[in-house]
Amino acid sequence: MGQHHHPLLFQLGRADYDAGTGRLCWHCALAEPALPELVAALALELDCRLGDHQWGADRHCWSLEFEGTRLRLQYELLCDSLWLEAERADERDVVAFLAQLWSRQ
Repeated sequence: MGQHHHPLLFQLGRADYDAGTGRLCWHCALAEPALPELVAALALELDCRLGDHQWGADRHCWSLEFEGTRLRLQYELLCDSLWLEAERADERDVVAFLAQLWSRQ
């Protein structure tokens, strides 16, 4: 992982890892038009492969893959929250690992 080389990544700031839910969370207001570029930069920063993008009225969801582990990155507009979680509960350790890498930035 680099050191937040993409300017949009600075908007994310510090992330919190919740071991109870297995989520890595950022609390920040993001401009909806900038989300695709920011998510692509974040996926690159975390060494993840970016998959499909789904969205509804107030939530966006992207699929990612890190070394064979399927992840979900979600952004909810109403609460200005972006979070990363494993699709399977038994793979939460991968998100914990990515949280450690992010915190070293």
